[in-house]
Amino acid sequence: NQVPGRLEFRTGTTTDATVKMTIDKDGNCGIGTTDPTTNLDISGSSPTLRVVGTSSTPSKLTLSSAGITAWDLICNESADSALTFNKDGSTKFTIDTDGDVGIGTNPKRHLHIHEDSTGTVGLMLTNTATGNSNDSQGFQLKVGSSKVANIEQREDANMDFLMSGNVAMSIDTSRHVGIGT
Repeated sequence: NQVPGRLEFRTGTTTDATVKMTIDKDGNCGIGTTDPTTNLDISGSSPTLRVVGTSSTPSKLTLSSAGITAWDLICNESADSALTFNKDGSTKFTIDTDGDVGIGTNPKRHLHIHEDSTGTVGLMLTNTATGNSNDSQGFQLKVGSSKVANIEQREDANMDFLMSGNVAMSIDTSRHVGIGT
């Protein structure tokens, strides 16, 4: 340790040693930096943090704040090797090895959304013009407990169906349908 207020770990010869890791007076640890600004600060041309499990228990990164239930990022060591995001012990989001994404389920398609109840499950698309403050905005695809599928334009605007970039069918705000017009 050659600098007051921090602990340095060096490698090399006595006359040519370079700092590889630093722990500063605040307890921040720096790898590849002598001036860490967070609890763990990794710096380099292509820094990598590697977590490798040595048993059948999945590798896990837990993120939590005081008084807040933790989120876990888990690399499953099973045959599917899926990456999952868990909250309160249950999987909320999964990415499988094919890149398919499941929300509330293991994906069976490229994007698979599942509600683990009889409630409505849906996809909602909004932007700055539509707003996103409540459930009655934007464009929605959903299915409810009655098993009826809905396609909803929640804005006061036409719903257009396009083929090759051209409007093939349009439903205006008065619910009039135009085909090929």
